[in-house]
Amino acid sequence: MDAELLVRFGVPRSTLHRWSKQRPQRIVTAEVLDLDRVTLQAEVLKLRQRVRKLGAIIALLLGGAFGIRLDRSQLPEGNARGVLFRVIEQTQ
Repeated sequence: MDAELLVRFGVPRSTLHRWSKQRPQRIVTAEVLDLDRVTLQAEVLKLRQRVRKLGAIIALLLGGAFGIRLDRSQLPEGNARGVLFRVIEQTQ
């Protein structure tokens, strides 16, 4: 540990001294360790659905690069239409 560098960044010398004398404490804060298997599986499924939806949102946001615009009254034509349909299918 470079004490002088830390002092230059505003860490008091008394704090540095305490840090050098103390051993780091182990802290475990994973509440999932207390959950049963069924609850964990439900959590995984929920998170997978969320990831799929967020991925679809990102794809739609990036869809502007393919000429997809959702503010029109009609669906886009050609390749942009296919991209839009694939994104929608992935969310279901």
